[in-house]
Amino acid sequence: MESRCKTFCVFLALFSFALAAEDDISSKYSFSAIVSNEIGRGDDYQLYWSVDKEKETISFAVRVRTTGWVGLGISPTGDMVNSDVVIGWVTDSGEAMLHDRYADARELPRVDTSQDWFLSSGTEQDGFTVLEFSRDWVTCDDRDNPI
Repeated sequence: MESRCKTFCVFLALFSFALAAEDDISSKYSFSAIVSNEIGRGDDYQLYWSVDKEKETISFAVRVRTTGWVGLGISPTGDMVNSDVVIGWVTDSGEAMLHDRYADARELPRVDTSQDWFLSSGTEQDGFTVLEFSRDWVTCDDRDNPI
């Protein structure tokens, strides 16, 4: 009985830690959207963002059920073509990476010569990749869409 109690307490502590980490992200941002790939899951791609009108910047956080790369595109039409894309991941050594890219077609977006997205943090834990990053509304880069 004591062994089951210890197991339950450890599970409860880990579950509480995971919820606290998610709440920590959501409490930092004004808006959110959640996209699910599977019925009933409801948390495959979590997007959070805030706007700083004074600095004319936008900050994002994504929490995605993956241990690979994560992408976010901004497009005036909602299509991949002509979208401004940011792709990020966490390396095997735990280093977060982020690339500013653009898509001219429905293919791997090309790396932008002007890197205008700025990485704040990135982690990979319990099957989720979490990245936080920001960008100016207007970058003066022809490959970036104004926000």
